[in-house]
Amino acid sequence: MDPTAGPLALEAALGTLADAHQGRPAAAALTALELAREHASGPLSPPGTLDALARTARRDGDTAAAAGLFATALTETFGDRLGWPREWRALVSELRRHPSADVRDRARAVVTFRE
Repeated sequence: MDPTAGPLALEAALGTLADAHQGRPAAAALTALELAREHASGPLSPPGTLDALARTARRDGDTAAAAGLFATALTETFGDRLGWPREWRALVSELRRHPSADVRDRARAVVTFRE
């Protein structure tokens, strides 16, 4: 998955990945960790990435939890690398109200401000 390919490609790739993890919450959690590690360095996200992640996070149905976990992982990774601009913090707040308890728990663990 290449976030630099643009927001539509990112959203499609995350959707395909979420579909592949339908009914597999443990595998989705591990994949989310791998996404975060994979994008902890390298190119920063291009404009539009935040919107693609937000659309991914709002996905419903059987793949909502996996999509939300992937969106949370990448939001945390890119948000931290960008210094937590307001709009990235807003997406974390939205993820903290996600229908999936696993996504809510993971989003609540995201630290957007360090003293």
